[in-house]
Amino acid sequence: MEEAIAYTLSAGLLKQKRTIRLTSNYLEYETGGAGRFTRICKEEMCDIKHSMEWIYWYRFWVGCDFRIEIKTKSQGICKLQFVSYFGQNSAYQKIYARIVDRMWTYYLNDMVNAQLQELAKVPAMDIGGLKLSIGGVGFDEQAPLTPWQQVGVKEYDSYYAVYDQDNPALHKRIEVDAWGSELLFGMIAALKEAKCKE
Repeated sequence: MEEAIAYTLSAGLLKQKRTIRLTSNYLEYETGGAGRFTRICKEEMCDIKHSMEWIYWYRFWVGCDFRIEIKTKSQGICKLQFVSYFGQNSAYQKIYARIVDRMWTYYLNDMVNAQLQELAKVPAMDIGGLKLSIGGVGFDEQAPLTPWQQVGVKEYDSYYAVYDQDNPALHKRIEVDAWGSELLFGMIAALKEAKCKE
């Protein structure tokens, strides 16, 4: 049986620490009393989004607020939150990055592949305000399709931009903590890579 990767993290300044466990088949997190876990199976997951915000006291940042939300087929939206203060910040940022990377490997990659298989069956798919097709990206109804070889992606702290490299006026800004943003990013990367190899 696969061993879970577990992290025990602070839920707040005066709150009890809670554990998050990840395996390739499920994620579970401690809810309520110690030892009580909510489990979300991989097959139940529809989408994942995550974010990190600085905590400010007066004019000084003192900590980080980390949020991970998972949209499921039957349970709705499950929210995981942990917080770091002062000396914990650097360690918690590294843990957050490891959790997000692991979620990509375990869950989001398969979600992206499932969406790509769906896209292969339909002429186009609307995700995050963009029209994706096997041939390229539609930024709006009036503009012609931008072929994948011409599509650019630029990452920033809180968003990424998808744009036409020959006509940057055609672009779309996608907030990284919006539903569908991770799936869209993965699909664009996979489609660009496949089309550039042709």
